[in-house]
Amino acid sequence: MNEQDYQRRLRRYRYQCDAERSDCEHRRAIVSCLVTTIAVLICCCMMVRSSQASTIAPSSYSDDCSALMRWPVSNARITERFTAPEKAWLAGHRGVDLNVEKGEELLAPADGVIAFVGSVAGKSVVTIRHGTMHGELTSTFEPATTDLSVGTMVESGHVFAHVEGSSDHCADVCLHWGLKGAGRDYVDPEGKVRSTAIMLKPVG
Repeated sequence: MNEQDYQRRLRRYRYQCDAERSDCEHRRAIVSCLVTTIAVLICCCMMVRSSQASTIAPSSYSDDCSALMRWPVSNARITERFTAPEKAWLAGHRGVDLNVEKGEELLAPADGVIAFVGSVAGKSVVTIRHGTMHGELTSTFEPATTDLSVGTMVESGHVFAHVEGSSDHCADVCLHWGLKGAGRDYVDPEGKVRSTAIMLKPVG
């Protein structure tokens, strides 16, 4: 092999090595680009899903959501919200007031048993004890009257009483719904149901 042939073969070998190196770098660049693209797509999907979850308002959840209770009136509108007293003996608003009309049907917010029907300090009251399935909660409604007797079982969403009778709280224009826990402390009924429209009382 003369010097000229040797140089020719050497150049051919270097050309092949450069071509293989270029091809390898090209494939590496393609793989890197694909990995980056997949990572970006995954991040975008996660951001879209997070954005969709954050824009769902509580009021837009369907009745299929696992709320513990339901509102005791149709198209519930709150006129005064729950305000917990600092101490058990201090003033507060131990329930929610709902805008209603006289004679409006009351629906059981959850399964339970009629625990009290009658007058308390001149107010017409009906009480439902919801039992262990609902955390030993007890609902109290005023003004309310019913033909059902104490001990009658009621089902969630079924009519159990009507807005009638005496009340020094809000007369015939609202229903007061109080909710007691197992420890006999009042809890916020709004926290047990899905969101609803708010209609606050005018000032003055």
